[in-house]
Amino acid sequence: FGLATLAEAGYDVSPAVLDRGASYLEEILEQTGIHERAFVLYSLAAAGRPNGEAALILWEKQGDKLDAWSLAALALALDAAGESEAAAAALDELAARAVVDGERAHWTGVLRDGTYNRKLMASDVRATAFALSAFVRLRPGDPLEPQAVRWLMERRRGNGWGTTNETAFAILALTDHLAGTGLATEPLPSRVALNGVALAEGALAPGELRRVIPLPLERLRPGANEVVLSGGDRPLAYALNARFAVAQSEVAADGPVTITRAYLNPSGQQPMTEMMRGDLVKVQLTVQFPGDAAYVMVEDQLPGGLEALNERLNATGHDSAYYATSSRRAYTWRDYGYNYKEIRDGRVTFFITDLRAGRA
Repeated sequence: FGLATLAEAGYDVSPAVLDRGASYLEEILEQTGIHERAFVLYSLAAAGRPNGEAALILWEKQGDKLDAWSLAALALALDAAGESEAAAAALDELAARAVVDGERAHWTGVLRDGTYNRKLMASDVRATAFALSAFVRLRPGDPLEPQAVRWLMERRRGNGWGTTNETAFAILALTDHLAGTGLATEPLPSRVALNGVALAEGALAPGELRRVIPLPLERLRPGANEVVLSGGDRPLAYALNARFAVAQSEVAADGPVTITRAYLNPSGQQPMTEMMRGDLVKVQLTVQFPGDAAYVMVEDQLPGGLEALNERLNATGHDSAYYATSSRRAYTWRDYGYNYKEIRDGRVTFFITDLRAGRA
């Protein structure tokens, strides 16, 4: 899906790479769950390899069990395969599931759609965004289209819609809407007034998809304030962020932080005063905090002549150590004392999420 989207946007994507990805999806299609299968079929269609037979079987046998996100994917897959009647029926089912509240409409994603690596990251934002894309492409001008746009815009916070996954689908859907309505091809007049006084006015030029208009704090009055956005005869999408920066008061130091380093013999844990080529050296860092700490990064330079063993390549044999234990207990980040480590440019960086007072 990602590679097909990039290719559609004009980026250079190797057809061979796209074909290998599509071939893999075709091989595992029958092994996937129904929600995932709907998106696989849509991804294949986006890559130019629609499978109308599989999409039709999924719709006829299990279409009523799909959530809104996978139902939108299946409708698009059916349409791309030329199954227009089934695609329309799937879109009708999607419309029936819309939660309409006045001038807004959204679709609910399954809150629990799997565990751990089987999760599909379902959410109301992503379900609504994908449903919007389906209506824009298959049934442009449907009353649910502007209602879904309003709902999505009201849920934008700062620079996104929550997770990067939700933000990506929201941007794709709103871009489909812009392209389908032609709002990005003609000037779009707008005027913003704060408490009855014009704050900004003009027109969005073709291709200018957004404009940021700050509301000066000195123009705000105690209590309620009124912001009025007006334009021509075409709709304006907006997001209002109530956020401002305040200078932080001085933060006093919590106390001394002590970091000590020791070079030890890994087998005997004795300090090493000299080393020979090929020796294995255990570098032990002890961090002492006066109080609890969070999100700590400790960086240690590698002395000349020493090379780090990269644990991400299992060079230290954690897997073999695991199988050698009688309890066969899986190792966790707590066994290592840090959450993540990077080795690069002659230094080792440890990232620690949680650190209790004392030694670690």
